[in-house]
Amino acid sequence: MVPHPQLGASDTSPPTVDFMGGLSHETDSPATPDSLFNQDQLAGPGSRLFRPGMKLEAKDRQHPGTVCVATIANVKDGKLLIRFDGWSSRYDYWCRPESTDIHPPHWCSKNHRELHPPKGYSGAFKWSEYLRQPGPVPAPAFIFTEEQRAVPSESATSSSSSSSPKGFNVGMRLEAKDRQYPTLVCVATVAAVRGSKLLIHFDRWQANYDYLCESDSTDVHPVGWCKKKGRDLQKPNACMFCIHAGYGGNFKWDKYLSENGYEAAPENLFTEAQRK
Repeated sequence: MVPHPQLGASDTSPPTVDFMGGLSHETDSPATPDSLFNQDQLAGPGSRLFRPGMKLEAKDRQHPGTVCVATIANVKDGKLLIRFDGWSSRYDYWCRPESTDIHPPHWCSKNHRELHPPKGYSGAFKWSEYLRQPGPVPAPAFIFTEEQRAVPSESATSSSSSSSPKGFNVGMRLEAKDRQYPTLVCVATVAAVRGSKLLIHFDRWQANYDYLCESDSTDVHPVGWCKKKGRDLQKPNACMFCIHAGYGGNFKWDKYLSENGYEAAPENLFTEAQRK
């Protein structure tokens, strides 16, 4: 994870767009009214169904492990201009409507992925709260392709299993060794469970640092291990996405877990060797 989303694919800023201001929401996640579409536009997925101002989740192309809250800033020539909420238009990029770089709201939560909030957003991000504000309109799930909406099924592959026989669940937080720099131990997440193995992801870092390890590997430890051992814990990457939440300064597990609604992997899931 780095201090900003990807730099834009175009050197020119897009025209100013009215993000459908004035629409309000009476439910947590309202559907976009069918009246916004012509009858022939309700036939199925396609660029004609997307509208400027719709909110979605979008991948940072320069750092593919990062998915952010975003808005369709423009629709032109069958392509969508994606803008990261709260960020300058110089980070925008164009994509086709069927691109797997974009997903409907709640995709990250369904896939146990971290969603980076808009710049300056305080507290844990929740779509239901964000969409209560005047203006934001969620891109309805039905206009995305099946691949864009996909949530791995439990029977599809072993990598899609959300829990192991030992009890580790996807999304649990722990402390993990950086295998590229073995002297470092970092704030990390169980990103996937593959049989007896855990996919370890370092919070707010790029996915290319992830690694697989056995659930009893001494490369992973329970929350609080570094403090108990008198070692430095490498906090989530001090990028612009998380400075506003206070993680660029002194890191505290209790604050990090409570403010974001995260769960620490219970200590009893770890072996004696992992705990000591």
